[in-house]
Amino acid sequence: MNYLFTSGTLKSLVKLETLIVENCKSIKRIAKKEDENDCGEIILGRLRSIELNYLPKLESFYSGNATLKCLC
Repeated sequence: MNYLFTSGTLKSLVKLETLIVENCKSIKRIAKKEDENDCGEIILGRLRSIELNYLPKLESFYSGNATLKCLC
């Protein structure tokens, strides 16, 4: 697995409060941009906690140009 979400999927997770990703030896990104026009903002309005554990190949959280905003 190279990524967990596409940017479009991540944008739809408006009620996400906790994100835990662990013990994945192959993941490189949590979210991958969908296309070259993928910009603007991704707002995770309820996200309070992110836990990333044992992800030895993780390069970045998000590979696109959009701004990630966590309001909480």
